[in-house]
Amino acid sequence: MTRKEFEEGYAKRSGLTVTRLHELGQRAQPCACGADNCKGWAMVGDGGLARHKELYGPVKEDDDD
Repeated sequence: MTRKEFEEGYAKRSGLTVTRLHELGQRAQPCACGADNCKGWAMVGDGGLARHKELYGPVKEDDDD
């Protein structure tokens, strides 16, 4: 699953657009949590990026896939 696909699905389930999610500071970041249902991405707010990287990194901030 690509970043774009994940964000589009997240936005749809949230009743928002991807643009609005980005305006709210939410962006998909790679996730390596290992959970069975993990799609390899997590929505992370701007303020939580460092903590996400610490717990579930690596985080590729410039990956637009």
